[in-house]
Amino acid sequence: MGDHPAVNTHVLFLLLAISILYLVFSFTLWIPLRVLVQGDTPLGLMTDGLFVLVFLGQVALFAVLIYAGLYLGRRLALGAPLLEGWFAGEPVRDRAVSALKVSVAAGLGVAAIKYLLDLVIFSPFLPATLSGGRDMHLLLRLAIPFQQGIGDEIIYRLFWMTVLVWILWKLRGSGEAPGAWAYRAGILLAGLISVAAPLLRGVSGLAAVQYAAIILAGAIPFGWLYWKKGIEAAILAHLVSSVVLVMLAAGLTG
Repeated sequence: MGDHPAVNTHVLFLLLAISILYLVFSFTLWIPLRVLVQGDTPLGLMTDGLFVLVFLGQVALFAVLIYAGLYLGRRLALGAPLLEGWFAGEPVRDRAVSALKVSVAAGLGVAAIKYLLDLVIFSPFLPATLSGGRDMHLLLRLAIPFQQGIGDEIIYRLFWMTVLVWILWKLRGSGEAPGAWAYRAGILLAGLISVAAPLLRGVSGLAAVQYAAIILAGAIPFGWLYWKKGIEAAILAHLVSSVVLVMLAAGLTG
């Protein structure tokens, strides 16, 4: 392992800080709503000891996921190359601009594909998922991109895809680095793991096909971005996609 330096702690803690933002939105969406709408104070809302313990447990879990993704990613040319280069003092401007352009384009493309899948192909038979937040407060809608763009990419790309590529590489037992097939398989398998979430909630039949198609429409391009540009690009693309879809949903539902 001497050829591969230890995980960059600056990158680790920065990604963990971003993940905490995700946890704040996904775990406590009702806090900003009550603070801004009802005038409650955050201190009064955080006195539940059980809530604090579970929240801290989630923070610790994300720290493990991020560390594992960065650690294994060193051997696979995955991880957070832009952040690692930046903290190392390397010139990353050109790579960052390239990643920015590709990420924004991919995010807009994914949003368009999901929109067409949801409202053109599936909506004649099933309720559109884009309009599922009809009764959701605007503040909560705005939190969705942070939930999806940060949480999904840390969990399914930085952790699961990295682990899967590493396992496939080790199972093959050949080569100093994984072949392209391992990355492609990792992209697909990580996407299928993300599809499992709605199925575990009891979604079945045509609705399961709907969710699978919409989730994979994002998981595959985001996985490709992670492979080619790094987790930073995947997060940005997912954020762009989610912001566009939230805006479209707000326009559809008023």
